[in-house]
Amino acid sequence: MRPYLKGFAYIEESMPNTLFSTGFAILQGKEGLNSKFLYLLFMFSADLMRQMEERMPKASYPSLNTEDFKEFKIPLPPLEVQEQITHTTAHIEQERTALENTIKSLEGQQEVILKKYLNRNI
Repeated sequence: MRPYLKGFAYIEESMPNTLFSTGFAILQGKEGLNSKFLYLLFMFSADLMRQMEERMPKASYPSLNTEDFKEFKIPLPPLEVQEQITHTTAHIEQERTALENTIKSLEGQQEVILKKYLNRNI
């Protein structure tokens, strides 16, 4: 796994009988840990990224192994706070998606208007 590439994914539901590449680490949350919060830590925590980079060998194929993950120091807020953070970030993501869709729609409307009025014979 090369964490600096930010190739992290959050899988919402269990996927029985699924085969994953050996180039991936599959992490599961334990009791007292919101797994979505863990995903957000891996995506956005500069401290966690620093820890990962420090543990990667300086070889041509820098990577981490399963044992490296056990050594990371990850300060966790109470579960209630983790859930509040994940809920808030999910809400922001929904708003962002809605805004991106609005922008695409407005761009399309603008194109229609420009084609209609700028391509007229005067």
